[in-house]
Amino acid sequence: MNNSVAKKLFWGMAGLILFHIGLNWLLNAQLLERYYLHTKETQLIEHGRALALAYGQGPEDVTAMLEQLEAGGTSVFITAADGSERYSSIKRLTSGSGLVDGASQVAPLPQRRISDYLVRRQQAVDKDIMLEWQQDPVVNKTNLAMEMRLENGDRLRLWRRLSSVAESAALINHFMMLTGGVSLLVGL
Repeated sequence: MNNSVAKKLFWGMAGLILFHIGLNWLLNAQLLERYYLHTKETQLIEHGRALALAYGQGPEDVTAMLEQLEAGGTSVFITAADGSERYSSIKRLTSGSGLVDGASQVAPLPQRRISDYLVRRQQAVDKDIMLEWQQDPVVNKTNLAMEMRLENGDRLRLWRRLSSVAESAALINHFMMLTGGVSLLVGL
């Protein structure tokens, strides 16, 4: 019996498994990176707006929020309108305190200036917020930076390195192909 119920069921299930693997592969390859970037952009903007609100409230709120952002991999830089540095995540990591004593201190230049990064794209979110996608030519990684003007004239800059989503999606697709192949072999 060439057209037995068992064979029809096997080929029907094999077709469903292959369709599911193909659909997941297509979605991962085409949409995952855009979704990831959109999510990171939205998070950075929300964090910036929340920090801007807390900045006017009091030091306790700001300190807690800065610690949360830095623990999540976001670097924070706050500069006054005259260019003096008010807060730096880098200083916090090296000296234990990111706050700069005295508003008259001018921010020292980091070893690598932000302008050393290749700007891939800029987008104005509104009149006070600018997003920037940067390429680090040394390590070939992409960074997402958000800069906004605070109510008192200070500048807030949040900076985050983006993971390589393409590598993760390729790994997921490869794993799904393997598990689909194993499922088909078990069905034989």
